[in-house]
Amino acid sequence: MRFKLGFFDMDGTLIVENSWDLLYRGLGLGESPWLAEYASGKISYRKLFELDLNHWIKEKGPINRAFVGKTAETVTIAPGSKELFSVLREHGIRTVIVTAGLKEFAERVVRELGADEAYYNELLYDSDNLCKGKFIDRVDPLRKWEIVEHVLRKFNVAKEESFSVGDTHYDESMFRATGSAFILDGPDGAGVSGAVKIKNLKEILNYVIEK
Repeated sequence: MRFKLGFFDMDGTLIVENSWDLLYRGLGLGESPWLAEYASGKISYRKLFELDLNHWIKEKGPINRAFVGKTAETVTIAPGSKELFSVLREHGIRTVIVTAGLKEFAERVVRELGADEAYYNELLYDSDNLCKGKFIDRVDPLRKWEIVEHVLRKFNVAKEESFSVGDTHYDESMFRATGSAFILDGPDGAGVSGAVKIKNLKEILNYVIEK
């Protein structure tokens, strides 16, 4: 089968770090106090986003666009990702990043890897480049399947002609929405079903490129 579309998680997959953790640490605030509540279903992702952002602003004041952009520039592009995207491009396979991370991080990765599209969440800034609490939540980590199905319809691609790549249980809905799925072998992916375990990103080429 010839694959036409590949969907990729960002944090822990295309970049080594977790972008939200980088922002929390950059603000000197540790980690999100509400992540466990979201993971257990007690609050929605939009509520988590709102709580995190308001917490940042309460403790540190409005969030400067430059801070987010500079933090995004510190990420480490995952080993093998550039080679992987280059080969996929040569074979006409579109690449789409689906991340709950922020626009600045996704755009950095798109710039580095040449991905065709990216879906991400976004802080909204005023004329002084400050975020005072407004945001757009396009991607819920547990509902990435919605983005996948939208893109498949957009390009008129069958589910069986697509694959997805991630590293945690947050990617499971994306895995179910594509014909094939791959998960990086690590502690964050323990117990995840429905995906082939891979040790590195370039290993994907053994499965998606026709010999």
